[in-house]
Amino acid sequence: MGNLVNGQEENINIIDNIILAFKATELHIKGLSNDITDLLEYKMFVLCLDNAVELLFKFMIARREEILLYADEKTENVLKKYNQAHKKGFTKLEAFFQRYPMENDLHTVSFSKACDFLKDYYQIIGETFASKCKKLAQVRNGFIHYSTTIRYIDVV
Repeated sequence: MGNLVNGQEENINIIDNIILAFKATELHIKGLSNDITDLLEYKMFVLCLDNAVELLFKFMIARREEILLYADEKTENVLKKYNQAHKKGFTKLEAFFQRYPMENDLHTVSFSKACDFLKDYYQIIGETFASKCKKLAQVRNGFIHYSTTIRYIDVV
């Protein structure tokens, strides 16, 4: 992972994207350690942490059964993309989309559904942790989508 250069493309794979998101989270944790009441640091911490955990969960799912990432899409659309990928020599959509980013018009599952897959289907995370992740997503959605009321204990 390098720096962005004007006019150049930078491909960021999933591992690097997860690392970037956790590094951004760490920066805002440090900011909060200086002033726990700083609303901007809190907002950025929530956004970065939500992003990091969501990316990590989707990575965990994709490494087991990539097709589950697209469970909210129409099956025929997902299978068409796999067919396109196979014709070009790819077995995974992740690699196909990395090489042909303009072909990536599929939406991955929500963070909440990713939590459910890891909790109920794979049994990797427990009920309490899944519940806290969903609460984090609620707080994030409040910050992103319109207005929100936050409480000091929302993400603790």
